[in-house]
Amino acid sequence: MDGFEWNKIIGAILGTMLFVLAIGFIAEAIYRPIEGRGVGYALPEVAVEGDGPENGGGDVVVAEVSPLAGLLAAANVDAGQRQSRKCFACHNFEEGAANKVGPRLWDIVGRPVASEDDFNYSEAMQEYGASGAHWTYDELDQYLTSPKALVAGTKMSFAGMSKPEERADLLAFLRTLSATPVPFPDPQATAAGEAAPVAEGESPGAAAELEAPPVAEPEAPPAEPVAAAVAPVADGLAASVAAASTDAGERVSRKCAACHDFREGGVKRVGPPLWGIVGRAVAAEGDFAYSPAMAAFGATGAAWTIEILDAYLANPKALVPGTKMTFPGIADEQERIELLAYLQTLGGSPPAAE
Repeated sequence: MDGFEWNKIIGAILGTMLFVLAIGFIAEAIYRPIEGRGVGYALPEVAVEGDGPENGGGDVVVAEVSPLAGLLAAANVDAGQRQSRKCFACHNFEEGAANKVGPRLWDIVGRPVASEDDFNYSEAMQEYGASGAHWTYDELDQYLTSPKALVAGTKMSFAGMSKPEERADLLAFLRTLSATPVPFPDPQATAAGEAAPVAEGESPGAAAELEAPPVAEPEAPPAEPVAAAVAPVADGLAASVAAASTDAGERVSRKCAACHDFREGGVKRVGPPLWGIVGRAVAAEGDFAYSPAMAAFGATGAAWTIEILDAYLANPKALVPGTKMTFPGIADEQERIELLAYLQTLGGSPPAAE
């Protein structure tokens, strides 16, 4: 190969390099990033062992909101019932139903582990039960995530559910499988395990927390301050309720379905059934365990008129101080009016508003 051919090869290589370099300059000029533009969101720092200002790290972020409690508060019972189809082959869900490959799941939430006398548990599960463990929401969530990780040696062949939202939906459905459902844990409870009051209910209201160890009931407040807490309502409440959409009210009522039954002759859950609630005397369900505060309010002769229901739905604790109802209330006035319109369709004899 003579010198001329080598010159052509070297020239081609140099030309290619110059071409690539030129393309790089052109691309940088066209696609130069624009800084300091637009709204950004700074993610919180994740604390690790040894992190913190004293070690040159950022401020340690301590989360006080229970992730599981938040998921349960937003869980969908219907979606959970669909998730439960994965369990039908091995479990029965009805009260008094026979065991299958696995034990029946009626009243599973809060039940002591390995406590069904007529079921043959594995040795690993019996040992776990002997430790005093109960099927709390947290234990069930861990078990549903990976049965063998929580109870090494269990004969449970189910691989587990990796999505937290699906587990929360299933737990919300399992909660309904009881005549006395265990309240959900409080989303605002601190990591230190601060106990909050148990949900109460003579009025629609949903999210409640896991029952705390028995404590003394609060003293019932005087009847007069309780009754005086009902603020005068705006004129035209009855007319607004009469004109409201009951279909919209039924949708609002789904916030209450976890704690209340709306059917005639419905069962008592965390709160009493709401059939015939409008016009009913306060704390009138004789076989429901009302709080002393609610019982005292009922002793004044109060009834659930639409005015009193509206005040209670707006802020339960403002109307009845000392109530164990943890539902914070419905701030949107139109939603309350629509819910009242729906509640009026649930039997009873609604009294006319003054």
